[in-house]
Amino acid sequence: MKIVKHSKSKWTNSLKNGHGTIALGSGSFHGEFTYNSRFNYEEGTNPEELLAAAHASCFTMELLSILEKNKFTPDFIETDAYVYLEKNNDLIGISKIELVTHIKDSSIDEEDFLKFAETAKNCIISRALAVKIEIKTVVLKNEEAWRL
Repeated sequence: MKIVKHSKSKWTNSLKNGHGTIALGSGSFHGEFTYNSRFNYEEGTNPEELLAAAHASCFTMELLSILEKNKFTPDFIETDAYVYLEKNNDLIGISKIELVTHIKDSSIDEEDFLKFAETAKNCIISRALAVKIEIKTVVLKNEEAWRL
């Protein structure tokens, strides 16, 4: 089996004064980014935000697969991915990715959920990365306030 996914990026002008666009091959997302949206929290997307989205979705699907194999059927799973950029000497890099995952399932306990999440940490995107990946979990047992 061979599956190829495609996305593209284009940059115009200088690094600090220019701008870029990112488009997914499926056509489901097209966004703009700049130096300041990447490094100074200004409006626009950035590669790390897209990496976080890819990692959160990959991890969530892997976790659901593991849960289903263990006879759990959660109402939902939601994962936030935080990509940490740090400067070390003169090189900026990703120092870690933190995955915080919430599940609404009254039949699972925190210890089992963490065990399954640690296994899911080995999802396809995780294996493609060479950074430390941390997992945090939250089990929601009732109609607690939630946002998406």
